[in-house]
Amino acid sequence: MVNDPRVVSVLTSDLSFVEVCGVFSRAVAQGRISRRQGLALLAKFREWFMAGTTHIAVRLEQITQAGAVAVERGIRGADALHLVAATSARGAASLVDEFIFVTYDVKLAQAARNTGAFTAVPD
Repeated sequence: MVNDPRVVSVLTSDLSFVEVCGVFSRAVAQGRISRRQGLALLAKFREWFMAGTTHIAVRLEQITQAGAVAVERGIRGADALHLVAATSARGAASLVDEFIFVTYDVKLAQAARNTGAFTAVPD
């Protein structure tokens, strides 16, 4: 799913798996894709998620911190949790030269920029 030779590692919070599955579920429920297509996408995503990413485990401390971030920044709770997990990983991963926070959500991207993270919003 990430075919950029500059990308050394893709980090994602464990929460992202169920969030992406929710996107597939909505697409099926809205008739944009068939259930069979949804299951095929799920299988492909699961394979990538399990083998192609480094997982950021979500801890209770991050969950409670995300509650405050959601209120302070005016973003969804799940988005705040992604941001807190990424910020924690960025702090722990001093071995990376560049840390890019990627999201399709404009409000979340702005909140990430406000933490000093370089962000990218794909087309």
